[in-house]
Amino acid sequence: MAAMTGPSEAPPRESLQHLQLLVENLDLVFWFRDLVEERVIDISPAFEKAWGRSRESLMAAPYVWVKALHPDDGERVLSKAINEGRQAPDYIESRIVRSDGMVRKIRDRALQVRNAGGAVTRLVGVAEDVTARP
Repeated sequence: MAAMTGPSEAPPRESLQHLQLLVENLDLVFWFRDLVEERVIDISPAFEKAWGRSRESLMAAPYVWVKALHPDDGERVLSKAINEGRQAPDYIESRIVRSDGMVRKIRDRALQVRNAGGAVTRLVGVAEDVTARP
């Protein structure tokens, strides 16, 4: 007899589809960065809306986000980003300048991912355009 799946026990495939729907439709930028290979593994579609740049541009040039930093915020944000691999996760707010010249305020948080040996090898994070907030 086949096991019955209740409403709260969605099959893994369906659960992944639900998660994908959330990621693709929320105005939150979910990002995944490999520190060993120094590349962006993935980034959600909301990046394009907030940064005014394509996801492909970030995948091709993983530091394009640095070029978008507002000149007054760049040093502070880069210092924080360099130290993220050694610190507890924290939010950071900064301004970015989109390719169309529009300035946006972004709130970002990175979380460390460690390998079996305990070394931080990846960062995962979520960023949000908070320009409209007081």
